[in-house]
Amino acid sequence: MSKDTIDFTLWTRFKNGDKNAFETIFKLHYTSLFFYGYKISNSKALTEDTLQDFFTYLYEKRESLDQVINIHAYLIVSYRRRLFKTLNKRNRDLKKMEKATGQNQILFYEQELQIHQPSFGTNNIQLVNLLNQLPERQKEAIFLKYYNGLTVKEIAAIMDISNQSVSNTLQKAFSWLRKKVDHHKLLRILK
Repeated sequence: MSKDTIDFTLWTRFKNGDKNAFETIFKLHYTSLFFYGYKISNSKALTEDTLQDFFTYLYEKRESLDQVINIHAYLIVSYRRRLFKTLNKRNRDLKKMEKATGQNQILFYEQELQIHQPSFGTNNIQLVNLLNQLPERQKEAIFLKYYNGLTVKEIAAIMDISNQSVSNTLQKAFSWLRKKVDHHKLLRILK
């Protein structure tokens, strides 16, 4: 059975009220959604709260949700919308804190690179510093592509931009990074 068929079947069971299907979806996707949300919000508490609210909403509205083929991509798109809505509401209350403090930035950490490529040790510090200098869109695209394994098409849906814009965004990021880091080391680290 293909992944799409498995996702379609699992989602159908979930929509029909199968609690085991819901638990499976929750267990399979909670961690990656949490890390994505944390990258955006930089707040564990806010991320956990919005993620819990998001899954509660999904369960309560399951019968009216659209049928999906790729559950992970659907959840990221939906959760991203909910998270930004929460952040926007919070930021309005805090008078645009995001611009004043840069709080809602995606940040990369050396430990993450060590998990993905432990053999690079201290060289990761340089790459992390460079990744964190990229514009927010480029960091988000890299995070979705290399930390979540999503396709260009899935990233385009999540970021609400065209496939070509995703490709261009990734290309710009790599072009800038290549000027700063050995090309082969970069490809080994972000594979």
